[in-house]
This record gives sequence, C-alpha cells and structure tokens, in this order.
Amino acid sequence: MAKSPASDATAPTEFLEGMGHSRRRQAAQLANGWWIKLITKLQLEGTAHIPVSGPLLHVSNHLHNLDPVLEYYGFPRPLHYMGKKELFKVPVVKQIAEWSGGFPVDRGKVDREALRNAEDRLRRGIPLGLYPEGGRSPTGSLIEGKSGAGLLALKTGSPILPVAITGSERLPFNGGKGRAQNQAKRPDPGHKGVKITYGPPFYVPREFEGRKISAAEATETIMLEIARLMPVDYQGVYAERLSQQGVRKIVPYYFATNSSSSSSEAPSPAASSSSDSSTSGP
Repeated sequence: MAKSPASDATAPTEFLEGMGHSRRRQAAQLANGWWIKLITKLQLEGTAHIPVSGPLLHVSNHLHNLDPVLEYYGFPRPLHYMGKKELFKVPVVKQIAEWSGGFPVDRGKVDREALRNAEDRLRRGIPLGLYPEGGRSPTGSLIEGKSGAGLLALKTGSPILPVAITGSERLPFNGGKGRAQNQAKRPDPGHKGVKITYGPPFYVPREFEGRKISAAEATETIMLEIARLMPVDYQGVYAERLSQQGVRKIVPYYFATNSSSSSSEAPSPAASSSSDSSTSGP
C-alpha cells in the first residue's frame, strides 16, 4: 500500500527538505511578491489539494515564459523544475534556475542524467515541476503531451498534482510563441489576470484491466486531468477526448489536512482505477 505523508507531525524525516521554503527563498518571495501581484494579478485556487509533504509531480500546461516563476512563487513548498537544456545556456536564466533547484533535460532523447536528478528530488520529498507538453503552447490551449511525463510517473510511482494556469498568455514579452498566440483565437479565461488552479492529486496505475499502461497512455491520463481544470477553450486537443472519456485511469491520493491526523493509505497504483462517478473533480 502507498503511504501518504500527511502533516509536519507525521512526515518522515527524509521529506522535511521538501516541506517548506528556506529563509532565503522566503525572503526572495517577499521581495518579488509586490511586482508579481501588480503585473499578473495572480490568483490561486484549490491550494487545499496540495499535500504538505512527500514527493510530488507538479504537472502543468505552459503558456508563457513567466509560468515557472509564477508557479514557483505561488507554491507553498519548494518546487524544483525540470527545464529544457537550452534555457541553461542563458547565463542569468541558468543562475536563477539552478538557484531555485532547477536542472536541464534534453527533450530530444531519453536523458538519463535528468531522470536521475528527478528521482533524487522525489526521493528527498521535493516536489518536481514539469511541463508535459514539452514547451509553451503556440495556440494558448493544450497541445499533445510528450511521453516523458508518463514515463517518470510510472517509473517513480510518485503522486501527481494536476495544475492549470490560465491568463498568463495575455502577459507581454512572450517571444515568438506569444506572437503565434496573438494570431490564434485567444480564449477568454473568464477572470482578470493570471489564475493557477490545483486539482486533486492522484497516482497513475501501472496496470489497468490486467494490461500494463504505457508511458504514452500515462501522459494521456495526466493531460486529461489538467484539461479537467480548464475552461473548454483552453483544453485544446484534449477537449473532445475529455468529453468522450468514460473511465478515469487514476488512483486518488488521500492525505490528511490536519496536523493531528495520522497518515492514511491509498490503494496501490498498480491495483485499481477510478471512474468519473467515484472520483471527486474540481
């Protein structure tokens, strides 16, 4: 059975590193918070879904260059990002990324060094941020997810936190992707500024109906859970698939929200699945 660390009081010692920001990071958040709020009018929804400790895959759609900054700022725990290696060739970006715990990944191949870095973070109980689409969407809505996210979910067995960011595509200074978004139909997010929505965490089962789930199928499951948190105009290539989905191939992640509660257990990811009728949605 998969244990779910529930609180500061019950979390294993090895997870303490991933439970709260260091004083240096707290100071940086305070120093940068004023301009982030002023420029983006950032809103957070569903923060009660965030487990207070333990390994976690923070998976999100990607619209703007600033998305990692906004999601890092808004997240109550340390968040180390896996970013494309090209970013680490830009001196200032590299310094900021490495200072915040980020590391590069070569998207063109199976990057074993990046996988080792990812597993190291998760083993230490540090949430790992990644973008399953592999980069910013040129349309402002979801594009096809890459199999790497599903591979990592299956390999590590870590719980997954689906995250949807909307409205950031309207921010300036987004390079060529921003220009492409301007040429596409820009969906109305239904709110002012930028909004980050966190959904209920879950596991991807390694098997479903007696058959092993592939990395591509695992990514499909992850992307559908992200799409579920969005307005339909943001769901992109997953809109129709979501509307036609019958069974959700997920295992809910149970955790206590009270520090006096003991850790609860979730079903083994390889043993069960969840349908729309039995799993709570946003």
